[in-house]
Amino acid sequence: MTSASSSIDRIISLRNKIRQNVSKVYANKIQCERLCERIDQLIDPLERLEYASSSILRNETRLILDKLLQCIDDCNVYIEKLKSSNEWYEEIYEYKKSEEKFHELNQRLSQLGQDLSLGLNIQQLFNQKQDQEDQREDLKELNKKLDEISQKMLEKQCEQYKFIDKMIDKRFQSFRYSLEQNLLMQQNSYQSQYLHREHQQFLHIPYKDLYIEDKSLGHGGFADVYKAIWLTHHDQVAVKIIRINHLSNVRDDFLREISTMYRIRYENVLTVLGACIEPNFYAIIVEYMPLGSLYDILHKKHEEEISFDWSDRYSLAWQMSKSINYLHSLSPTILHRDIKSMNFLLKYNGSPNQKYLVKVCDFGLAEIRRETFLQSSLFPTSQTVGSFYWKAPELLLPHSRHTKQSDIYSLGIVFWELGTERIPWDEYEDESIILIQVKLGKRPSIPLNVPEEYKQVIQDAWNHDPQQRPSCFQLMEHLFQELSQMTILNNQEDIVDLHAQQITTDENNSSHSTIDTE
Repeated sequence: MTSASSSIDRIISLRNKIRQNVSKVYANKIQCERLCERIDQLIDPLERLEYASSSILRNETRLILDKLLQCIDDCNVYIEKLKSSNEWYEEIYEYKKSEEKFHELNQRLSQLGQDLSLGLNIQQLFNQKQDQEDQREDLKELNKKLDEISQKMLEKQCEQYKFIDKMIDKRFQSFRYSLEQNLLMQQNSYQSQYLHREHQQFLHIPYKDLYIEDKSLGHGGFADVYKAIWLTHHDQVAVKIIRINHLSNVRDDFLREISTMYRIRYENVLTVLGACIEPNFYAIIVEYMPLGSLYDILHKKHEEEISFDWSDRYSLAWQMSKSINYLHSLSPTILHRDIKSMNFLLKYNGSPNQKYLVKVCDFGLAEIRRETFLQSSLFPTSQTVGSFYWKAPELLLPHSRHTKQSDIYSLGIVFWELGTERIPWDEYEDESIILIQVKLGKRPSIPLNVPEEYKQVIQDAWNHDPQQRPSCFQLMEHLFQELSQMTILNNQEDIVDLHAQQITTDENNSSHSTIDTE
C-alpha cells in the first residue's frame, strides 16, 4: 500500500490536472468549477497532514486517502470527457445522467471529507441549493448550443451507419464461408478430417460472432488491434487483425503458433481466447486489457493519466519478470524475441499491494513476424516505434540468434523505461549512432532519483556480456525482496499475499510446465 505522503502527492497532482481541464470544458462549466473548488477545500488541510505522515497513520486513514484519490481521479476522468470535442455532447445529450453523475461525485467527496475529520463544515461546503443553482446556470448555456449538439449527434450517427454497412458485408461473407465449410465437410471425408483436426488445435471464432469497433486500439509490428464484443459470450475482447497480404504462405506456421499460445494459461501472460481464420481475414482474439500498453501509459498516450510510485514500479517489474520467467521455464522453452514496453499490457487489479496486473503479449508468432517484415518493405504500413531500441547488442551482429539472455537485456531496457518514463535513446535521432553506442557497451543514463537497488537490477539485466546477465528467476527474486521490504514498511499484513504469489511462482518454475509445440 502507498504511504500517506505518496497518496497526498498524487491527490495534489490530480487536483492540478483538474484545474487545467475545467477551463477547457464545452459544457457544465459552472458545476465543474464547483467540483474543483470543493476538491481544493478538501486538499488544503490534507497538505498539512502530509507533514505528519512520517508517523504511523491508522490503516483506516490510509484506506480513506486511497478512496479519496480514486474519487478525485473519477472526477478528473468525467471532466476530461466534458472537454473532449468527441465526447462532451454525448455526456450531456441525456442530461439526467449528467445530473446524476455530478450528484454522485459530490456525495462521495462529501462523505470522504467527513471520514477524514478535516475540521471543515462539510454541510456548508456541499450546499445542495448551490448545486441546483449551478445546474440551472449550466442549462441556460446548453440551451444556446442546441443546434451544435444536434448536428454533432447527427454526424456521429452517420459515421455509425457507414460502419454498420461495412460490418454487414463482412458478416455476410462470414456466414457464407461457414456454410461453405459445412457443406464441404459433408461432401469430402478427407477434408472433413483435416478441418476437424484443425479445429481441435484451438477455438475457432467466426467473424460473425464478433462485433468489432471501428476505432483502432493500436498498431503493432504485425497486427492492428481493435476492441470488440464476443457476441455469444457477451465479453469485451481485443482482436488482433494480422497485417499480411498473402498469409497463405505461412498458414500452417500460423496455426501451429496459435495452437501453442492458446494452451498457455498464466496470470501474467495474455490469454489467447481463439482465432478467426476466414478468407482475407486472419485474427487472434485475446482478452481485453483496459489500460492498454505500458508504453502508452509511460509516454502519456493513454486517455487516462496514470502515475506510478516506486512501490508500483517494483510490482510491475516483478510481474514482468514473472511473465518472461514462465515462458523461459516451459518445455520446450518459449523465447519472446520482441520484449518492449508495447508488449506489456495492464489493467487495474484491485489489490491494495498490487494495484495493477501486467500481462505479456505477442510472444511466439515468429513466422508471422518474419513474413510481416518481408512484406512491409513492399507494402508500407503506419509508422510505429520499432523494436530496435530494446534489442540486445549481440543481436546486432550478423547471423545472431535470440536467446534467453537477449530477452533479459530487452527486459532491462523496459525496466529503465519504467523507472525514468522516457523513451530509450530519446536523445539521439540517428539510429546509426544508437547502434554504435550499444555495440560499445553504452547504455541510457540512469537518473539520480532512481533507487540504488532498482538501478542495480537494470544494470545487471543489460550487461554487455550475455553470460553475466541474471536469469529471469534471479531477477524475479531480487525484485520480490525489494518489493517485500517496501510493502512491510507500508503495512505488515500486505506481505502475506505477496509471499503466496511468490510461492506459486516458485512452484511453476520448478515444475517446468510442458507445452507441446509439435
